[in-house]
Amino acid sequence: MLPPEKNTTAYGQEMDGEAVNVAFPNMLNDGPGNWREIHPAKLASYCDDQDIKLYTYKHTNLEYPENPFTPGDYVIKPDYADPDLAVILEVAEDNDEDREITIAFCKHLKEEFDGEEYVPPADLSSRCEEAGIKSYSYEHSELSFEHQY
Repeated sequence: MLPPEKNTTAYGQEMDGEAVNVAFPNMLNDGPGNWREIHPAKLASYCDDQDIKLYTYKHTNLEYPENPFTPGDYVIKPDYADPDLAVILEVAEDNDEDREITIAFCKHLKEEFDGEEYVPPADLSSRCEEAGIKSYSYEHSELSFEHQY
């Protein structure tokens, strides 16, 4: 069985040093809540509870992607003295070198969405556009993950 998307980032947990169970972000996003706020130690249980399909790969058949980000990921721009938390709205195609990642700052989302708990990643970009929330574009190398668990 093939994974749900070609060339996509996957999140996984190592098993016995030989195999890795992998869940893909687009499948995790279909769950009832924001899986990015679940501690990695509990993520496998969440996948089981929500009937999210896990794929098993040999660890030697996996490699880290050059641009690991996907819409909905929490990031910061670490070169700022006091970086604000942001969420990824869009990830440009590989051939778009100047503007690879589009983000919106979480504080602006909370203000505009009146404290709404969770907006599914598939809806983030359009909801921000409708609400007039300013977005910013950066190269993926300028951003780093900021886990929220």
